[in-house]
Amino acid sequence: MKIAISTMFDCVIDCKGQKYTSLKNTSVLELEMQNEEEVFLLFYPINDAKLISYATTLKIENDKLNFDNSHLQYSVDNFGDYELVFLPFQLYDISLQKAYKNVQNGFNMFIVQSQKNFVCFDDGEEVFFEEFSGKLRNHEFSTISTNPSIMLKTDIGQQLFVFNAQKTKIEKFFGNIEIKEDDVICVIDEKNDFAKHATRKEYKFEQGEIVTISNELLYARSKPQKTTKPKIVPMAFFEAIKQKNFLLAKEYLSQNLSKQITPEVLEEYFGEFDKIKPYNFQIDKGYFVNIIKGEKSKIFRIRIQKSKIDEIEFYDSK
Repeated sequence: MKIAISTMFDCVIDCKGQKYTSLKNTSVLELEMQNEEEVFLLFYPINDAKLISYATTLKIENDKLNFDNSHLQYSVDNFGDYELVFLPFQLYDISLQKAYKNVQNGFNMFIVQSQKNFVCFDDGEEVFFEEFSGKLRNHEFSTISTNPSIMLKTDIGQQLFVFNAQKTKIEKFFGNIEIKEDDVICVIDEKNDFAKHATRKEYKFEQGEIVTISNELLYARSKPQKTTKPKIVPMAFFEAIKQKNFLLAKEYLSQNLSKQITPEVLEEYFGEFDKIKPYNFQIDKGYFVNIIKGEKSKIFRIRIQKSKIDEIEFYDSK
């Protein structure tokens, strides 16, 4: 995958230890990246004392480019190659009424509310930042395992940002968050699906790595909400599969089909997927469901008899 990089400000770009001078709106750097490759970039502004340095990471995952901040513009051509244009970062131009500041372990930390909302970690040389969503209601600056952290309470929930000093990157957590004894980060994430699934995960920093020390599937209402409505059964079935709750998924199968299919078969047959969408509503032909992983999708036809699934047929893929 080819990635062309330019900037909307004059700067020096540090890439893999090499320095490249980038003048405004001039393409300066072209990378050839492979799947699972990761590249760390540093931007040092020149010719403008108001701008500050910052860093970002580019990574190819599943043949798709991921970047760890949104302070850029990008486009993708028909061959899957990217053009990235990085924007200047002007933290100190923002009114103090819209910024909160704190210092922890030598790091300046900021919460910036402007046209876009950011949390920022400044070690005196580079600024690392991450955009956050929602309307800020409360915040707390702290440290977790000596790493500077910012906890936000917004109208869409809690968001925790921790600067991993050893990896020089920002770690992000979303959900109902609690910092427990020994700096264990507990996150309950409600899935907003029909059964009201939720996950309860506990994380801990160990030698610069985030280690998951527990992972539990829960229900927000203590037990799963179920349905017998034919139009909802296929979606509820696939939502259970998505959460790897195969015992609940089997409850939506007919008695005969449930006897034939084990949880292991369900996991292997459907695999992992991110999204579930109805494909069409040709009820006379069955219920069609599209499960999506990245840019790939699989379509299945579901037949319902007496509120139970009695037939699952692979229909198409895209």
